[in-house]
Amino acid sequence: WLENTAVEHLHSFDVLDHPYSKAQVELVSRLYPGRFTMHGGDSRRTLPQFASQLKSMPVHERSPQHGSLCDLWYIDGGHVGVLPAADMGNAIRSSHNGTIMVCDDCTNHWAYVKNSFKELQKRNKLGDPWPIPMFQYYKSNKAGWCAGLVNKTS
Repeated sequence: WLENTAVEHLHSFDVLDHPYSKAQVELVSRLYPGRFTMHGGDSRRTLPQFASQLKSMPVHERSPQHGSLCDLWYIDGGHVGVLPAADMGNAIRSSHNGTIMVCDDCTNHWAYVKNSFKELQKRNKLGDPWPIPMFQYYKSNKAGWCAGLVNKTS
């Protein structure tokens, strides 16, 4: 999406503990100068901070269509315990009605991720996505993703 528009801004949240993390940040920053912000650290801390700062962010870092709320979330966060539900819940708080949420590793192998996503659907916080299957699995059943639309009306 950054390639196809000159106004979008990417906010990325990562614990930054992988050997390739620094190179990724440098590459995206170089390709899209002034349009990328990395929020490093535990997402249980960085996502709520981001949500509370949205309204005061510079205009160029906000969603052009929705003022300051996010249009798209791609979540590849914690995979066990309360982490998936916390990441998804914090993302919803920073979303508008109709925001697209894509969650990586939403498979039987990563049951906490899949169950957290399904619980949000059950509570009517996530609706069905556009005309694609909700869950996409790869051959190993260990990798895949699910997608939904944030429902802020419930």
